[in-house]
Amino acid sequence: GISTDSSSDETEDASAITRMKQSRAWNAALAPGGGIFMNMFMMWMMGNTINIFMVFMLFMMFNGPISAIMSIDTTFARLDPDGKESYLLQKLVFALANLAVLGLAVYKGYSVGLIPSTAADWLEFVPMPKMLETSVGSV
Repeated sequence: GISTDSSSDETEDASAITRMKQSRAWNAALAPGGGIFMNMFMMWMMGNTINIFMVFMLFMMFNGPISAIMSIDTTFARLDPDGKESYLLQKLVFALANLAVLGLAVYKGYSVGLIPSTAADWLEFVPMPKMLETSVGSV
């Protein structure tokens, strides 16, 4: 007859569950990377003029990755409620993908002039030179 060993069945089940959890963790880690091309297309569609829709979309491009990076532990805690897995590599990939989206937002803000990047943007903080001479005209 066929004999089954219950301990080998349990280890197979445990390894299958671990593989499934790792697969779900990689899906969660790579999800922000899938939106990079969509964000690039949206940036292209926004153009280079400043309007309320572009400012709103740019705010969302900044807000999304920052809030995702801030909640990285809760994102991966849902995958393993027991807390047995660390998912360190998946968390690193997740953070890097969100930083790439954040980099796109910084680039778009720079290209439309919303991020101060030239010396003229900081003239408010340059001290006025002291006048050495003055001239007065008369009629």
